Amino acid sequence: MAAGEQQKRFTDPEFPEMQLKEDHPLASQYIEQELFENVGFNPEGGASATEHAWSAATVSDLATAFDPSFEGSARHSDYIRRAFQDEGNYKADKINNRTEFRPGDILFKGRTDSQGNELGPQKFREFRRDAAGKGEFGGEEGYGSHSDIIVSTGSDKGGTYYMIQGGNVSDGLYTRKMYAKELADRYAGRLTQ
Repeated sequence: MAAGEQQKRFTDPEFPEMQLKEDHPLASQYIEQELFENVGFNPEGGASATEHAWSAATVSDLATAFDPSFEGSARHSDYIRRAFQDEGNYKADKINNRTEFRPGDILFKGRTDSQGNELGPQKFREFRRDAAGKGEFGGEEGYGSHSDIIVSTGSDKGGTYYMIQGGNVSDGLYTRKMYAKELADRYAGRLTQ
């Protein structure tokens, strides 16, 4: 239901087939006054949806629907680190060909800049080293990463599929259908309950 509510908040009320982008007043208000506030993000000068990443707040909002005690953040790295450090109900898990995904799983990966420079850990073992305070990206500050969350699952002629939802990609909310192999190829790991 939480995923559907998010999708509704990014749907144009006049043209229901159209998705709102972050700069639309309705989407911007939702991002700034609900998603950001829910994770305690309030930078100086106000939290503009077009100036600050909101993908971690989007995933945090959905994760609390699966686990009300989930400690969300405006940075993916915060809850990824907590899971590796065994804080809370989510634990870090490496994805492989035998992984049994389920709704509520948070899928994570590293990010790079436009020149391909790594902005954070890329491989599962690098995320684990970071959480232990080691490696190139260890420390108090966050690092470049991204996460999405599985919101439902189903089956079709291709087998079992997973609907993932995330935000702040192409300035909007997205829901994508993916199969287990695609998830294993795309993400470094998952946070699972």
